[in-house]
Amino acid sequence: MNDAVISCGVRAGEQIYYSAMNYNALFRVDIRTGTAHFLAQFENESITEAYLHKRCFIYEGKIIFVPYRSHYIHIFDLSEQKQQSIFLDRCTDIVQRGGMNYEIAQINNVAYMFFENVAPYIRLDLDELTITY
Repeated sequence: MNDAVISCGVRAGEQIYYSAMNYNALFRVDIRTGTAHFLAQFENESITEAYLHKRCFIYEGKIIFVPYRSHYIHIFDLSEQKQQSIFLDRCTDIVQRGGMNYEIAQINNVAYMFFENVAPYIRLDLDELTITY
């Protein structure tokens, strides 16, 4: 297996959590020891799928992985060590063309994804973990 190159990652305490760039994997690295641990594959994705995520951030103890070549927003709950996913049904054609280009802005409990060619935007409610277009 190839080395895991980081697609995106966040620090949570003395740990760094990241999505691998070259295949479907979630890792945790202990900052003190430098030891990496494989945690899981992201739900609803092939193990061989590369470039799943473009960005990630933490909100209320959950890591939100925002897609690049995935049809899902993946969420990893740090306290429960469980994941869930939200299907982006209107983004299928964008992903099939090679990936999503967007900017993301978080205002309080809402994250907005502004796309180049999708109007108007996706609104992710971070408390309810629901999306609207």
